[in-house]
Amino acid sequence: MRGIQLSIKNKLIIYFLISILLPTTIISIIFYTRSSEIITDKINLSIVKNLSSVESILLQKLDSINDFSVLMALNPELQHIISSPQPDNADGIIDEIVKLDRILDSYYLSDFSALTKTALYPKLFVVNRPQYKNVNITDKVFDISAVENQKWYSQLPNQLTIVGTDHITMFGKKIQTMKIAKKLVALRAADMAPYAALLTTDIDANFFVDLLKNYKITPGSSISLLNADGDVLLSSDLSPDGPHSVKDSEVIRKLVKDMHDQAEQSHMDHIDGKPMLISTNYIVPLKWTILSLTPLNEVNIEQKKLNQIMVFVIVICMLFALLTALVLSGNISKPILALVKSMSTIEHGNFDIKLRYRKKDEFGILFEQYKQMMEKIKDLVERLYVSEVSKKEAELQAKDAELKALQAQINPHFLYNALDSINLYAMRYNVPNISDMVSSLSNFFRYGLSKGKSIITLNDEKKHVESYLEIQKMRFGGKLNYTLDFPNDILQCLTVKLILQPLVENSIIHGIQKVEGEGWIRLSVVKQGEKLQISISDNGAGANVEEMHEMLDFESHTSKSFGTRNVNERIKRLFGMKYGVRFYINEGGGLTSVVEIPILWTMEGYHVEDGIS
Repeated sequence: MRGIQLSIKNKLIIYFLISILLPTTIISIIFYTRSSEIITDKINLSIVKNLSSVESILLQKLDSINDFSVLMALNPELQHIISSPQPDNADGIIDEIVKLDRILDSYYLSDFSALTKTALYPKLFVVNRPQYKNVNITDKVFDISAVENQKWYSQLPNQLTIVGTDHITMFGKKIQTMKIAKKLVALRAADMAPYAALLTTDIDANFFVDLLKNYKITPGSSISLLNADGDVLLSSDLSPDGPHSVKDSEVIRKLVKDMHDQAEQSHMDHIDGKPMLISTNYIVPLKWTILSLTPLNEVNIEQKKLNQIMVFVIVICMLFALLTALVLSGNISKPILALVKSMSTIEHGNFDIKLRYRKKDEFGILFEQYKQMMEKIKDLVERLYVSEVSKKEAELQAKDAELKALQAQINPHFLYNALDSINLYAMRYNVPNISDMVSSLSNFFRYGLSKGKSIITLNDEKKHVESYLEIQKMRFGGKLNYTLDFPNDILQCLTVKLILQPLVENSIIHGIQKVEGEGWIRLSVVKQGEKLQISISDNGAGANVEEMHEMLDFESHTSKSFGTRNVNERIKRLFGMKYGVRFYINEGGGLTSVVEIPILWTMEGYHVEDGIS
């Protein structure tokens, strides 16, 4: 393919634009990249400080809760109950539960939560109190069996332990909480401080969520708490489409693990196709990870504004360069464009040159020489055209005379009259075979000529091939048998004439003549959707189907394939490439030719050139 040829004017415009845009773009890219790095580093430093602050507050909070748990564990009345054996009667059990419930309420109602600045919901699970299960008067005191089957219970150490997130119902409202558990020992028991109860404290999760929200660096960022397994416990972003939506993603877990392994606190990566600044802070005592996800598009908001200003400056420079190029290139490119425009009209045979250039410079000389050259070309073309027209007219007249002579030789009326006369003589002298053959021959030519029409009914095509088969049967005798199966409801469909006889002739010459014994030919028509499939089957010698299909596809063929190729080409030329002739090998031997044509009752929409009737 030839390369794109630019005009002088376009070249000048491009040169000016490149000379301004190239250095401006390079400087802008360098400035933008460096400033983005500086801004990102500062944001990253701020995020790391925020995550450290979150860690500090969390640890302080947990220390306060630990103090709360210790004070409750040292309560004399609580110690007396958990150090004593289970009462023998139901009244004693109920009295014990009521006392424990009142103790837990006293800590909650005395606003002990002021130490932690958030609501605390304590629950007590007492060891060796199976009768507690039969009493349902409180939601704070239970038998230890209520939690023994929990997965986290079997993994509890003796010190204060964070179980994870949970939900409790208070005043008919479901509240998300962070559950913390501590094992209590019976200090007044006879044994050496045996395990006597489990104290759990539920903390309103909104405290942690608000804490995480306060330390978000941008509106679209999120801060999440991850446990040791990489699962998200709480997140500052509670919307379903926020960054926490990837909390179960293996991508996040792998990123956090890789950052821990490489001792990295910040990392750039893509999450859900969005560029993110990922920062982490590992809390050693808790084995938690504080994860911060910050979209880079929010980090670089100020940089984007600066970038917009740069783009505006580049556009102004481009417009200035364009205006300068237009002014400087106008005097040079205008004459050349006029010459090119004049040359383009010559492609359409217009040799009348209308060019006006009054300046006496190199373009003036070029235009004058161009006009003289076009006048000479115009004169030569006119001479050549007259010569070619005369030659064509002579050839057409010769062909027309030859065609008329040929038509006179095969005048249909003369041919029919001659055949009728032969038929009368055969009947007069009692020679029925000659009469039948002449009748079939007469019908063959009558339907074949079809008054010069190229489109006939399927019924006429059937009669034509039937006449041909009858003539051939007289020739071959008992060696040739045939059947025709044409449904009556499709006999008036239109088709191209002379599409069956050449295929039947191939079946006889190349199939049946080459085998011993009786031969048969079957013609049948079936409907397939909007198409007619006309099958010509024989039990002859068969053929190579691939070679026959190649014969139809190539442009040059031997004379032996002319008839079949002509049928295929006429069908495709008139009805389209999806119609035509195909060949198939019969299972019992022989060949089947299938002709596909559309089901048409009128030729409206098709261009048909009929001969003279």
